[in-house]
Amino acid sequence: MLRSALISLLLLFACIVARAQDSADYAALEKKLDAYVSSIASDPVAVKQKECDFLISSCRDDAIRSHVATYLYSRYLNSPLMGDESVAIYITDKWLIPGKASLPSSDDMMMARVYADFNRASQIGFQAPSLLLTTPDGSQTTLDFKQSGLKLLFIYDTSCSQCRTESTLLSALLPSCGHSLELVALYAGTDESSWLSYSHKRLPPEDTSLKVSHYWDPSSESGFQQKYGVLSTPKMFLIGDGGIILGRNLNTRSLLELLDALDSPYSYGEPESMDLLEGIFKGQDADGMIASAKYLSSRGASRDSTMWRHVTGDMLYFLSGRRGEASHAAAAWVADSLVLARPSAWKGDDTLTVLPLAKLISGLAGLSPVGTVVPSLKLPGTKIEKGNAKSGSWKLDKLKGEPSIIVFRVDGCASCKAESAALEALSRLAENKKTVFFFVDMDALTEEQKEAVTEKFDLTTAPFILSTDKKGVILKKYLTFTENSEQ
Repeated sequence: MLRSALISLLLLFACIVARAQDSADYAALEKKLDAYVSSIASDPVAVKQKECDFLISSCRDDAIRSHVATYLYSRYLNSPLMGDESVAIYITDKWLIPGKASLPSSDDMMMARVYADFNRASQIGFQAPSLLLTTPDGSQTTLDFKQSGLKLLFIYDTSCSQCRTESTLLSALLPSCGHSLELVALYAGTDESSWLSYSHKRLPPEDTSLKVSHYWDPSSESGFQQKYGVLSTPKMFLIGDGGIILGRNLNTRSLLELLDALDSPYSYGEPESMDLLEGIFKGQDADGMIASAKYLSSRGASRDSTMWRHVTGDMLYFLSGRRGEASHAAAAWVADSLVLARPSAWKGDDTLTVLPLAKLISGLAGLSPVGTVVPSLKLPGTKIEKGNAKSGSWKLDKLKGEPSIIVFRVDGCASCKAESAALEALSRLAENKKTVFFFVDMDALTEEQKEAVTEKFDLTTAPFILSTDKKGVILKKYLTFTENSEQ
């Protein structure tokens, strides 16, 4: 509703602004944009970038397009939400630098370029750039952050008052904060004596429970200023396993809050995460879902990172909880290609939640695979052939429909009732006269029959529907025939 309303608004303003260029018109437009952007504030950065593309590209008038791009750039550049600056960088690279939209002045454009250049490499979710640095003993070493464990990169200058404040807080709070991490202190200046004095007096000593390492780059050969956006100090980055940036532009207080959040057990399948994934995967076929899963899993995240685990685990929970052929195919792909392909990436509670679910999904997907003959089980049920319903017992591989639709359903299941009604309606259509519909009521089976069925088919979701050809070869599984498919 909000998107369609905004499109109408943009079309209206395309006429009004092109004629009047009235500041009141722009103010009204910004009010609507503000409401729209606020509505997606909790969405992932990738979703926000996609929505910005939609908003800007919806403007046919050059002036309106630039105004909308300027508004969105400024909004995300100055957002209090950590990570939103990535959207501003995206707008710069996608719309401003190519000249598809412009900021109000050449000075504004220059500053946008500079900001993008100095922050593009150090965005949240990106691999922390490696640095060739000098240690206190004068030797050089390459810092690539890829070793396991959390690291805090603290870039400071001895003449910076805010740096002194943060150094005092770090010294007081980090050694006893209860979090296991390494402090990587990088001096941004060129005065060696000042650096050595400061590192000993103002930063945590190395003999505490906190691991501390000191570096500097007096010739700036490492390019740390541009790699980490050091236009001013202090700069503080939290870097996780595999060298993935988890937090940027932090202060000591926000660092501790982020550490507390990371230490808390992650709850997979929470409604907010599922709603976000619904917006991404909705309406896609199996290939589209797998492509989206690949993108979400690979976007700037190491396969050993906390971010990667959370995103991948939530995708597994989301896809495995949906009905429909496409969702099950995508869930099996996530289980096999992402989760089980890297079992060592899963740690702590993940080994009790995500890994067992992935193993279950992978195993169930392998039951009676497409292209094999359906198991020759003789089961009681209702067969509809040429519009006529008959009760009895039939072997699943001898139904001889072109195709045969086999439905395993249970009493009290709303989805079973809806699917059955849809299929009974299809059975009355002339074009389906060669199709055989066979409904198996699980509650009517003997215990022996139930055991045989559950050994051959994935009945974790009801109803379970598959189709076979006239020779009993399985054509498709996890079918759905209701209007609200893939739910």
